[in-house]
Amino acid sequence: MGSNALRPGLPGLLRAGRLKAEPGADAEPAASLWLWMARATSQGRNWARILSTVLFGLATLELLSALEVIGKDGVAQAFFAALTWLSGLAAVWLLWRPASSAFFRRCRQAALTRQP
Repeated sequence: MGSNALRPGLPGLLRAGRLKAEPGADAEPAASLWLWMARATSQGRNWARILSTVLFGLATLELLSALEVIGKDGVAQAFFAALTWLSGLAAVWLLWRPASSAFFRRCRQAALTRQP
């Protein structure tokens, strides 16, 4: 079991070549998803709050993967993954605060009263 290709998990798959990871290759789609979630949560969509939490979980996996393969060339990747993770942590923390839950509850009640 000395081969890194046999290790389970995302980093093992990356090293085995089963998943291609190019730095910055997923930055635009990820930013688009975060912006879409920001717009949807500002409209009181509870599903967006849940999906944002899932995206934060994926960012956590990305950070762990970047930290595992850190080396001379991986410092920038780990740094930007950490920045993304910290931004996600702040967003998720704000989304699940009691004041935010009250906002989503009011939006859900308002949507129910508007429907015929």
